Amino acid sequence: MLISVILEWENALMSELGRTELMLSSLYRQSVKVSDDFELIIVFDPNKVKKDFIKKFVLKEIPTESKFNQDCIHFIERQGLHYFSFKNTGVQEARGQAVLLVDSDVIPEEDWLPKLLEAHYQHSDGLVSGLTYIDFSNFIGKCFALCWFFPLPSSSQSLVPTDLIFSNNFLVSRNILLQNPYPEMQEGVTRGADTLLWKRMREKHIPFYVHHGARVSHPAPNGVSHFFTRALAEGRDDYLKFFENEFKRSNPRISFIKTYLLRSWKCIQRTLKNRRVVNVNWWQSPFVILTMLTYYLTYFVGGVCTMILPQHAKKAWQI
Repeated sequence: MLISVILEWENALMSELGRTELMLSSLYRQSVKVSDDFELIIVFDPNKVKKDFIKKFVLKEIPTESKFNQDCIHFIERQGLHYFSFKNTGVQEARGQAVLLVDSDVIPEEDWLPKLLEAHYQHSDGLVSGLTYIDFSNFIGKCFALCWFFPLPSSSQSLVPTDLIFSNNFLVSRNILLQNPYPEMQEGVTRGADTLLWKRMREKHIPFYVHHGARVSHPAPNGVSHFFTRALAEGRDDYLKFFENEFKRSNPRISFIKTYLLRSWKCIQRTLKNRRVVNVNWWQSPFVILTMLTYYLTYFVGGVCTMILPQHAKKAWQI
């Protein structure tokens, strides 16, 4: 079977390119373990990065004599698009019966690809995702691993049904995504299209699965600027989500405040309960909590700014 691997080149610009190198080399190594054929589709904005740079970068990690020969690597230029639009474009350009959507900043563990493919063959009527956890090799990673929306690292090897997956690594029949593309969000919103899409898919009884043995690591925000900008954007997007039909609330402001308070409380709770999972010592716990309460306070500011100055908030924090 031909598998179309779709890679957005947006996160690579915000994260460290070393992660993208490791992702590409891991993809190449694991592709030789399976019998399927592959094509690689990279979608990018030429105003932000040049095709020649990406091509040279990719071919350094993926030998042209591999399954990903030059005829099977495609560079798609689209101006003015962002994360989810890149993915939709990749699906439209793909030739494979199945598409594997991968982010440019995740690093797959060994046997991630064979496990996803095996699960897909068992459940080709649905979406099969790997387990995403935050890379906790440094302090900021430990903070986000404990308190952000990704699950903690798991040692399980099970494949289980789920209601929620992440868009950074999943495999699905191409026709399913052609019929169910990521929806257009409100002006200025940069995240959240996937939660809206998953809800619509569940209403159509399309199943979701997560393979706990097919793991990828995801980076925490990279640097101080990314830390605060991501928090502001997340607050804005979560507040505006309550105006979407699928998540509409009678009082979006109260709903957003409740969300902020709940996330702040869970930050404290999860740190105290799970700190050992990511090797946080007891004396580090207060600093983890303080860091993430700062993040969520900034998140709250992003939502409040959107309430007061919606047009400004929609133009700012494009991440």
